[in-house]
Amino acid sequence: MAPAWEWYGLAVLTRHCHIAVMLELYIVNLMRLKGELQGCYIMQWPAIR
Repeated sequence: MAPAWEWYGLAVLTRHCHIAVMLELYIVNLMRLKGELQGCYIMQWPAIR
């Protein structure tokens, strides 16, 4: 799973910010779902961002 800063860098380099934002939102939603299933979403969130 790529860190958020990599997606931000990708957006800056390619100028396709809308695509990068959609990708990041999609990945954040996946990580949120995974964290909620694990029951430790709140504790993992600082490490994710």
